[in-house]
Amino acid sequence: MFAFRLPKITALAPVFFGSITVAGMPASASSQHVPTVQYTVAQAEMGKEVFRQSCALCHEPDLAGGDQAPPLSGAYFASSWGGSPVAGLLSFVREEMPFDSPASLDEDAYVDVISYILSVNWIPAGDTPLAMGAPGVITIVERK
Repeated sequence: MFAFRLPKITALAPVFFGSITVAGMPASASSQHVPTVQYTVAQAEMGKEVFRQSCALCHEPDLAGGDQAPPLSGAYFASSWGGSPVAGLLSFVREEMPFDSPASLDEDAYVDVISYILSVNWIPAGDTPLAMGAPGVITIVERK
C-alpha cells in the first residue's frame, strides 16, 4: 500500500478564487507588500520535461493525481499551497520527491519542475528566475 506524506504545514489557509490578494493574510496585512512568486517561461518549459520523466508516473501527466499521489493542480494544489512561501514548496519537493528516490534530482531540475507546476496553476511567469530559497508567496488567482 502506498503511503503519501502531506507537506508539513501547520495551518492551511483558505483560498478564495477570483482574488488577487494573498490567501490567508490578515486584512490588516493586505496593504503590506508581499512578494509574488517569480519564475521564467523557460524554467517552466524545462520543468515540463522533468515532470514527464520524474513525476508523471505518480501524479499523472495532467497533474490530476491518482491512486498513488495527490493532484498538483486545481483546488487541491490551491488549498495545500496557496498562501504559502514558494521556498517551502521547493524544500518539500526537494526533500521528499520523487517518492521512490527523494533528493535524487539536481537543484535546477527541482526549481524547473516547480516552475512548471506554478505555470499549470495559472501563476504567471515573469523575468526573474526561480531559485531555491526564493522569496515569494504562492498566490492563486482565478483563471480567465
